[in-house]
Amino acid sequence: CTIYARGGGYCGKHGGSVNKRFCLIDGCKKQAHANQKCVRHGGGRFCKVDGCTYHPRAGGFCLKHQTSSPPKSPPQHEVLDEDILECLLNVDGDSVTLSRSSTAMVIDPLEMTILESLLSGM
Repeated sequence: CTIYARGGGYCGKHGGSVNKRFCLIDGCKKQAHANQKCVRHGGGRFCKVDGCTYHPRAGGFCLKHQTSSPPKSPPQHEVLDEDILECLLNVDGDSVTLSRSSTAMVIDPLEMTILESLLSGM
């Protein structure tokens, strides 16, 4: 046999023993993790914040204690669309000015209809 030998010098198929730890709680047949208990009985990992009993989701912290990530910059195509719109609105210089904000501008369909009617009148 060429299968990896486990406990007792034999593979699992030919009599080797696989020592799995089971939960210490009476009647529980689940496999143990931390503290010799299954996850249901408190054997899983917990949030790194002292006293927090929630399970970690990313980076060792629960959702409540995760640091908020910085806001994402708008995709390049949205910035380009805004620049094109600004150029179109400032065609003759004095008609309409569009103030640029730090975030990408979102135009709803009604506002787009109004902008199109303004542009067609130029």
